[in-house]
Amino acid sequence: MRILVTLLLLSALVACTGEAIDPVAGDASSPSGSEASTEIADVGEDLQGFARPGTALPPEPDLRDAIRLEVGVRLQDVVDASPVGSTFLLASGLHRTQALTLRDGDTLVGEPGAVMDGSILLEDLVPDGDRWVSSGRTEDPAPHGVMLEGWDNEANPHDLFVDGVRQRHVLTRADVGPGTYWFDYDNDQLVMGTDPTGKDVELAVVQVGIAGPGTSDVTVRGVELRHYAVWAQQGAISAADTHDWTLVAVRAVDNHGAGIRLGSGTEVHGCWAEGNGQMGVIGWHQETDDRPMVVSGCHIESNGVLGFDWTWEAGATKFIDTHGLDFRNNAVLDNAGPGIWFDTMNTDATIVGNEISGNAINGVFYELSSGALVEDNVITDNGAEGGALAAGIFVANSPGVTVRNNTLSGNTNEVVGVQSHHGDEIDIPRLVEDLQVTGNHITLTTGFVGLSVTTDQTFLYEEGNNRFADNDYVLDGCDPCFIWGDFMELGEWQAVGNDLEATFTTVGD
Repeated sequence: MRILVTLLLLSALVACTGEAIDPVAGDASSPSGSEASTEIADVGEDLQGFARPGTALPPEPDLRDAIRLEVGVRLQDVVDASPVGSTFLLASGLHRTQALTLRDGDTLVGEPGAVMDGSILLEDLVPDGDRWVSSGRTEDPAPHGVMLEGWDNEANPHDLFVDGVRQRHVLTRADVGPGTYWFDYDNDQLVMGTDPTGKDVELAVVQVGIAGPGTSDVTVRGVELRHYAVWAQQGAISAADTHDWTLVAVRAVDNHGAGIRLGSGTEVHGCWAEGNGQMGVIGWHQETDDRPMVVSGCHIESNGVLGFDWTWEAGATKFIDTHGLDFRNNAVLDNAGPGIWFDTMNTDATIVGNEISGNAINGVFYELSSGALVEDNVITDNGAEGGALAAGIFVANSPGVTVRNNTLSGNTNEVVGVQSHHGDEIDIPRLVEDLQVTGNHITLTTGFVGLSVTTDQTFLYEEGNNRFADNDYVLDGCDPCFIWGDFMELGEWQAVGNDLEATFTTVGD
């Protein structure tokens, strides 16, 4: 598969037209905020339930001197007028067409129900036969990404929602019908096929919701961001080019590109990333002086919905050039691509205690990286669209990976190590060596476990220190069940040194 590492510069926090967008609700003439009332309820009281069970959230910040960000004010004006390192309390309610650039040490806390929305309401739709048209649109096309056949227009970031339901961006005006739309950029029109009468029709226009390039020690807690026209490979909540941000119980839903992008040293606890067009959570480049990245207690579900080609980038998560990233106690479910994907120059990742199910490609995909621990995960029903070598756990061209005490079943294959051809553009470890698969409970139905070397480096079978040992197998229809260069029966599998003391239960015996 192709590896693409495209590091985009974070664009300005403006609409895709290049023009600043004013809030559409309330009186935005005053930039002033107000101090938070001491009578306000504990805004963190609901956040622990928001996170996955067993997730310890960081302590709630002191809000006694917090500056309120009310619905209807220009949020950035209030932030800019406040001292660097301030604490802000985002009022409950809908903050439409807002974008925030935070500074060193700033803290942003949302009241329950605080939502930042990157869309505008379309209220000028007029009938045109069996379609409806919004004219005078000034958004410019901004396609980015490699798309599946028939999904080309979804590379543009201007997503349309009707009563919160995403509409499909089709290729031509003639294709427009119920549930679809076409943006005629040349003629400044949007044509939709769903009757808008009595409905909220929302068009994503603001590119990024929360960012702060070059900043350190920022905290964002309890805020939802939705409907942002963020490019693929960027996040609606973006810690790109930052250091040691902390994100707690943030929710990124129905944005165009990725929901959340981590920066060096970002910790995210108890997040929710769902329905985003390209990916749920992404993270690139860990500085050696920063703390390792952490993703814990998050729900990452049903991302990759806009037809991005996963071999370019799509699915639940993707991490590049991270060191010591701790991915723990998350639910990674039903994403249109890989589940947990470490691709290129990652070292010493920890993938522990996660529920990983229903992802279209591999459940755990560790590629062109080194030194991972994959432990105590429940990994089921992944890889339906990944081809013959797709797996619950797929280790490609990566040394030093330990896979232990996981429960796997229903995946296309279960645990597979692969040595395959890759380009020489990056000087990184490229051999699948020291792969240790031990103590796992593996149910094999239609798939297999083992090692496949598709290059001339066949010495890895005998000299690579790759071993399966002490696993507990249920053989339930698999034929063959094992691969070690060739497909093998159980006796052949053990003859090459694998699973000599494992437990095997054959269903039907």
